Amino acid sequence: PERFRHTRCEYDDTGLRSRTVRQYDHRVIGEEQVTVPAGTFDTIVVERIDLLDRDTKRYWYAAGVGKVREQEILGGGVVGDVEDLASYTPGSGSCP
Repeated sequence: PERFRHTRCEYDDTGLRSRTVRQYDHRVIGEEQVTVPAGTFDTIVVERIDLLDRDTKRYWYAAGVGKVREQEILGGGVVGDVEDLASYTPGSGSCP
């Protein structure tokens, strides 16, 4: 599977950088058709692991749409919070 890593610096409410620097490992874990309130989409599934606290999330991305689902994975593979795309209108947005 494809893998990549990114680093993020966190900032406090004043815009000043805190001491926290987080690193995440990402890997593509497959393709899946997923149904959310906004419709049914063919997606790629990406798993993200926070290297600081080992939190795991999965993201479902659809071409031309973006993220359609985000899911927290708790210890033992138990599913935590899930966020689904509520609505989508093709061609409703624009990119510069």
